[in-house]
Amino acid sequence: MQASDSIASLKQASGEPFSLIFPKNGHTRLLMHVSFWTLFVISHLLYFWPLSYQIQITRPMLAAYGLYYLRYIPVFYGCMLVYHQLRGRLGGFQLWFSVLVASLIAIHLSTLAMFYIASVSLDIEHAAPAFQMLWRLYMESDLLSRKGLFMVFYDFEDLQLLLLPASIKVFKTAIINERIRMQIQKEGLLAEINSLKAQLSPHLIFNLLNAAYAELLPFSHKAASYLASLSSVMRYTLYKGTQHAVALKEEIGCLKDILALESARSQSRSKISYKQLGRIKPEHQVPALLLVSLAENAIKHGVHDSYQKSYVRIKANIQDDTLHFYIINSLPQLPESDAGRRPDSGIGLNNIVRRLKAQYPKQHSFTISKNESSFAIDLTLPLRAKNLL
Repeated sequence: MQASDSIASLKQASGEPFSLIFPKNGHTRLLMHVSFWTLFVISHLLYFWPLSYQIQITRPMLAAYGLYYLRYIPVFYGCMLVYHQLRGRLGGFQLWFSVLVASLIAIHLSTLAMFYIASVSLDIEHAAPAFQMLWRLYMESDLLSRKGLFMVFYDFEDLQLLLLPASIKVFKTAIINERIRMQIQKEGLLAEINSLKAQLSPHLIFNLLNAAYAELLPFSHKAASYLASLSSVMRYTLYKGTQHAVALKEEIGCLKDILALESARSQSRSKISYKQLGRIKPEHQVPALLLVSLAENAIKHGVHDSYQKSYVRIKANIQDDTLHFYIINSLPQLPESDAGRRPDSGIGLNNIVRRLKAQYPKQHSFTISKNESSFAIDLTLPLRAKNLL
């Protein structure tokens, strides 16, 4: 399930009122946006209705002020685009200050464009005196002059009219983010409960494995080392698997144990390799079982599903507090009649993609490359992510 599907399901589960206010249907959303901005422009033009007894309302005047209020539409959506582009890179004061600066630039440029269009297509001389004054201010003044400072002040004052649509957008985003956070916490709690249910006397199991290791060691060091690796993997998945974040060193240690066991099981039929560049720091963290799950997916589809020569190659590069994890596995060569029935990666990778989007919003990259003979995953993520739950 992708992150967008998760948001859609949360909206649906939240009840009918939420769906009516923030519909997920594209046509309905477009209709609501058009309706809102139509009411926005008309309601501001109705401001002149009480003045119709004092001044003459002309078509050029209404057209000029119609352009004046219509310019808020591209400004609003442009600022929202800037917000979504910077949200994963900046936070707090830096994010909102950047959006404010972008809003001031956008409102100033849109005002200049509006006055230029008005001067070309409308008769400025028949527009309202206030509109004519602003037209001269923007079209004939230098931005660095005293009048230019007044223009900046006027641009800032103009942003007040964007408070209503911006508040609606912020309110919607806050509701969705809160519901996603609660859903993630709920899923984590359920996973922890299920894990606790599955823990049938774990200490007894580990004691038995340690006893078997001690009995086996005098006869076969290799078999004893395999049993020790199995015990380490079980201990890690049991005690660390329910945590949101673990030390990268521990995750890599479990990954190496699994690769060693799989290499021993498949023997000469498969070649499994792991290469690491860079130094792991104590503060480096990753989501629990993330790398292990990627390795298990590669082993399942590259080794277990094949009776031919196969391979799994993993490369981890740690540089500047960033992990670049690349894994590629061979795919079994199927007859042409069965080529369309090649097994898919299934739910596992979809859950990983969803988890990465929730914990590293716009801070990671996850690329899948696939052909008839191989399947590769290229993952890059920060090792000190602020949003890592």
